[in-house]
This record gives sequence, structure tokens and C-alpha cells, in this order.
Amino acid sequence: MPSRSLSRRTVLRGTVMGGAVMLHLPLLEVMLNTHGTALANGEALPRRFAVWFYGNGVKLDRWIPDGEGANYTLSSELEAMSDLQDDITIVSGTHCPVDGQVHHSGQAGMLSGDTIDLMANDASTFRAKSVDVLVSEQWAGDAAFDLINLAIYRDPRYEIGTPGHISYNGTGFNPNEVDPGSLYDRIFSGVVPDEPDPVDTSARAAARSRALDSVLEDFSALNAGVGRGDQVRLEQHMDGLRDLQKRIEEFETGAGGCTPPERPTFSEEANDDTRIGEKNAIMSELVARAFACDMTRVASIMHHTWYSPAFREIGIGTQQHGLTHDEPGDQPQVHATATFVMSNLATFIRSLKAIPEGAGTVLDNSVVYAVTDVSDGRTHSKDDMPIVLAGGAGGRLLRGHHIHAPDTSSFKVMMSLFRALDLGIESFGAGGWAQTEPLSELLV
Repeated sequence: MPSRSLSRRTVLRGTVMGGAVMLHLPLLEVMLNTHGTALANGEALPRRFAVWFYGNGVKLDRWIPDGEGANYTLSSELEAMSDLQDDITIVSGTHCPVDGQVHHSGQAGMLSGDTIDLMANDASTFRAKSVDVLVSEQWAGDAAFDLINLAIYRDPRYEIGTPGHISYNGTGFNPNEVDPGSLYDRIFSGVVPDEPDPVDTSARAAARSRALDSVLEDFSALNAGVGRGDQVRLEQHMDGLRDLQKRIEEFETGAGGCTPPERPTFSEEANDDTRIGEKNAIMSELVARAFACDMTRVASIMHHTWYSPAFREIGIGTQQHGLTHDEPGDQPQVHATATFVMSNLATFIRSLKAIPEGAGTVLDNSVVYAVTDVSDGRTHSKDDMPIVLAGGAGGRLLRGHHIHAPDTSSFKVMMSLFRALDLGIESFGAGGWAQTEPLSELLV
């Protein structure tokens, strides 16, 4: 390792059309102590928190793992996480205590600890701040963006309230980024200094490319002054951004090869339920790189709410919400959609795990809280809520276990995450629902 150190806040700089471009960097060896366990100045590595929400629950008989503790077997709906079993903890058995209209109250309860105020047209709003906002307030100013909110799928008919948003700031909802290109441009501030027409995807792609090219001189100077390990990491970072640009351009144009077809008729504002997996993969990597570059430390990812897509890419043409009500028998199509959603969650977790950081990965220093609004869409029950936790919170959060905790408030899980992240939040939940103690089994 080189003897000199480098500030965590180091950025690459360039100029495009008279505008300044700044490109933030991942943690390099030269920014760390000799063991890669803290920053060179002795500060702890940054912690991150992500909410990952999906609607309509699961099929519990095919979701709950077999066995408890470290010796458990993943269920069929969780099979996509088989390579991540040591990185996740499954929590079953807990109940969301919040009363109120189904779907709405479960979403608000699991994400804010309080109920909702109903609005017109089957919408509602959270009475309390959501957990992503609570955590971001604790870390305000530590990163370029205190919080980013994004949606993989949002029903375009519902622009307000709980059908289309999961992040609430105490007075209303925080809007979602729904377009991968716009999220890229926003996160990597200064990447598109000349603000091209957002509809002109070729102009947007060209602007992103010019911005990266503009920092190459600064990149070359930095690369020459760091060790080989950091050189590899810098090159991988730049290559990764270029690959992301290409994937975003292909997503925007619908192109999979050299010659793009006619521009698709759907827009990102209207969403598309045939390419959810592709969009989720791109958005997942954007969040992972935003975490790695300290552009933000908190994110909310709304995969979908109970106003759900049809998941046409896996051959299902009926919206998931309708299926949970109407499909007879043991609901094989609902099971297929839940399995697909869990595979999308696995993609997000892998994106965090794929980026080295210090002696571990970004996932090791993160917490992912993945929840839904009901345990089962057909019953609308809020008992036995399915919860997936991922990441280690810097060594404070248990991983590789199935914790079954019947007769326990789900809010104890959130208290465990607050403790693992060393946050100064002493309770979670409103009134008689409030919890002040964690689910101790989750803490290391």
C-alpha cells in the first residue's frame, strides 16, 4: 500500500462545455487504514441503509424456510438467494400491529410504525415519517444526497399517496425516480452539465459519455499515484460506469444490438411491465454505486405496491393483486410472481456484494430491510410478516440465520436495525404500538 493517504472526499474533475464535472470515487486502499477496516483518519467506514418494498405479500407455505437458526434450508420462493444465504437473515412469525385499511395500513406500519390517513381514489398518506427518512435525518449531510427514492414499477394512474410511494417526510410523500437515465444523471452530479433534452436519449447518452471523457486527465494523474490494487479498482469503476451507460441507453431505446428499433411507445412515466427484471438490475447497480461513491447512504426502492404489474416477462398477463384475490387453489401464478420478486431482491443484494470496500464489500457495511404490506395477498393478514434482512451493518447485524419469532411485534426488527446502525432512535411505532427494545437475536 502506498505510504500517502487520500481523502474520502476526493473526486475526479473535468469540464464539458464550460460546466464543471465531478465524479465521485469508491473507497480506495489509499483512503483506508492498514487493515482496511476504517478510514485512514480513524473514522469508521460509512454505513448504509436501504428499504426494499414490494406489495401483496408471498405464499407463506412456500416462503418460510425449513429449520431455524443457522441450520435452515431456503424455501422455493427464496431459492434465488441460495448464493446469498450467508449474507441474509430471514425473519418470520412477527406481526404488524397497525390497524386500518388493508394494504395501506400494512405498508405504513412496516415502513413508519403508524397508520394512514385515507385520501380519495383509494389513496392514503402516512401519518408518520418513513424509516428511510428517519435514518437519513440521523446522517444528514454525511453524503452528497441525504436520501434517494426510486421505483421499479409504479402504476401511472396513481401519482399520489400509498399506491405509488413508500417514502414520507412528515408532510407528504417523497417522489420517486422512475427512469434509470434520470437517476444516473442525478446521482452522479455534474455528469450532464449541459442538461440535454430528457426525451432525446441519444443526446443524454452523448452527454454522459462526454462527462466521463472529461475526467480522464484527472483519472490518469490519480491512477499513476496509487498502488496496483487501487489502480484496478479505479479502472473497474470507470469500466462499470461505461457499462451502466450502455445498459441505460439500451433500456431507454429498447435496443439490444447495434441498430436500435423504432422508439418504444411506452414511457418511463407510464412504466413497462415486460422489462421489470432488466430495469431492476440497472437500478440496483445505480444504488450500489451511489453507496460505494458516498453519493448517498440511504435509499428506498419501491419494487411495486399492491397496485402491481402483471409480470408479463415471466408469462403472467394478470396483475398480481388481482391474482391474489381470484386465482383458485394453491395459487401457482401468485407463487411464481413472489418467486420472481424475490429474485429481483437477490439482484439488488448481489449488486451491493459485488463492490469491494475495505476488507469486505459494500454489503458488509450496509443494511437492507425488505418488507411487504401483507403476509399473504389472499388473506390480507398482517400476521407472520415475511422479512428479509441483508448486510452486516459493519459487523453488528446477524447473518446466515432464520429467526422465527411468533407473538413478536415486527417493530422490534426495526429497533434491531436502529441499534445495529448506532442510530439515536429510541423507539419505533406510534402510541401503544411503540417498541423500545430490539429483537435481540438479530444483534451480534
